[in-house]
Amino acid sequence: MEEKDKKKWLADGVQSLLFVIVNGGLIYVYSYVYMDTEYQILRNVVMTVMGSLLILYVFWSCAVNGRLDYDNHKKFGRFTLFYYLGLVLVGVFPILPYSGWPFIVIFMALALFGNMVCGITAGSVLLMIAVFMTPGLSADVFILYFMSGVVAISLFQNLDESFKVGIPILLSLLFLTVSETANIILFMNERLNMEMFVIPVTNVIVSAIMLIALLRVYNHLVANKYQDKYQVINDQEYPLMVELKEKYKAEYYQTIHTAYLTGRIAKRLSLNEEVTKAATYYLKIGNLKGENNWENVYEICKEHRFPNEVTKVLFECLAPSSKYIEKETVVVLFADAVIASIQDIFSKDKEAVIDYGKLVDDIFQQKIDSGFLSDNLLTYSELQTMKKIFAEEKLYYDFLR
Repeated sequence: MEEKDKKKWLADGVQSLLFVIVNGGLIYVYSYVYMDTEYQILRNVVMTVMGSLLILYVFWSCAVNGRLDYDNHKKFGRFTLFYYLGLVLVGVFPILPYSGWPFIVIFMALALFGNMVCGITAGSVLLMIAVFMTPGLSADVFILYFMSGVVAISLFQNLDESFKVGIPILLSLLFLTVSETANIILFMNERLNMEMFVIPVTNVIVSAIMLIALLRVYNHLVANKYQDKYQVINDQEYPLMVELKEKYKAEYYQTIHTAYLTGRIAKRLSLNEEVTKAATYYLKIGNLKGENNWENVYEICKEHRFPNEVTKVLFECLAPSSKYIEKETVVVLFADAVIASIQDIFSKDKEAVIDYGKLVDDIFQQKIDSGFLSDNLLTYSELQTMKKIFAEEKLYYDFLR
């Protein structure tokens, strides 16, 4: 194991240990203030420590298996920061009306900076603590905020760089409003009046403001943090592309032609077009260091601070032991194979007549027979759409003569 990896594992281990200690310590303090008996204090601390261990297991198992969103697998500290902010709020909730707890925002923050499973797990632990420390609460309150949090996370789970958040926000707040009415307002031993809705409505408004602010932070720190970077590296005048053109003209033009196809396919399949285009442009960039292998490409990616998503696709394309999991990876490699085959034929005979449909069919069949798609996320329908686009580009292929 490299020294850098050892230091990272050590740092993660220390952070994880502190996570459990801080959780247990703070809950002991909270419980000492709010609880009446030592048994309640002990229960709260034990359940919090157990919940902390569960959170750690879920987060790190997802991180190791690549199931965390964006670069969250490298940002345990960022995840715990938002967890601690939630923990601070939990310490205040027992003195506030329980109909005003903005738990929907806590669940969302933990999901955005981890993933769906992390958000539900960590949010549930914090909700459990808040309910424990507020004597007299029924299971209805836990169910109300648990369901509201899960619904919000579910509505935002497909959030991408386009950042269309209007409908998910509206539906999340609508569910919260209906749930508070059904679980709190209807069970108040009073005749219905407007004053009964003041705190629940305030909760919805405050949650909306906090949710919008959270999403803006998430957009800036995570979802679109590399947007400016893509505009720079996906330019044919970027220094790396210029150098590739000067030293390896054939490889340069192959990437340009391939990028045309991958761009079309990514747009049609609603994939990440910026990632696909960048991975295509720099698929051959290792040549600048003498050989186009993963080690050389990775060094260039680090040196030029390429987005993690691009590096991941390039790893799947070039690393000998990698699996082709990302959809963008398959699009890049299929397009590269098609362009390379056509250019090879034309390099031998510029007047060659090619049955492009048959050529594409042969490439697809060869890839399928080799198990190329066994681990990939592409659906059969998406694969057929990609195949159709390749077959339709006959006029463009003729420019390669």
